[in-house]
Amino acid sequence: MRTIKNILWTSSVATALLLAMTASAFAQATGGGGPGAGMPGGAHRGLLKLQGTIVCAGCSLEEAQKAHPELNNLYEFRHDRGSVVLEVSAVNNSNAGDSTPDQEVSGRWADIAKPPQLAVRAQDNVYQQLTDPANRMKKVEITGLLHTTRTLDIQDITILG
Repeated sequence: MRTIKNILWTSSVATALLLAMTASAFAQATGGGGPGAGMPGGAHRGLLKLQGTIVCAGCSLEEAQKAHPELNNLYEFRHDRGSVVLEVSAVNNSNAGDSTPDQEVSGRWADIAKPPQLAVRAQDNVYQQLTDPANRMKKVEITGLLHTTRTLDIQDITILG
C-alpha cells in the first residue's frame, strides 16, 4: 500500500512539474514580449526609419536646445563615441514594412522616445557619419531597430544632403 502511495505521489509531482515547464515554455515563445524577445536589449518594435537633421555632435540635448530654441523634436543619441543631437522630422516605425517615413513624428516613436535621450548601438564606422563635422546641419536617414529598453540599434545611415 505504501509503495502505491509513493508511486502516485511521485507521478503527481512529475506531472505538475512537466505542466509548469510546458506552460513556461509556451509563455516565452508566444507571450514573452513579441518579436525580438530573445534578442539582447529587449523586444524591438520592428524596422525603424527616421529622417532628421544633425544639429550637433559632442553636445548635450540641453546645449542644443539653448543654441537652437526654434527647433522642435530634438533627440540626443548617446553612444560610446559621444552624443549627437538630431532634429527628427519624420519617422516610420510600422511593422507593416512601409519604407516611406511619415511626414510627422509618429505617436509610437514619441511614446518610447520620451524623454528624448536614447542609447545607441552601432558599428563605429556607421556612427562616425553622425559625428563627422562635414555632416553638421545635413539631413540624414537612419535605419535600425528601436527596443523597448529605449536603445536604438542603428543598421544604416544615409546622408541625404
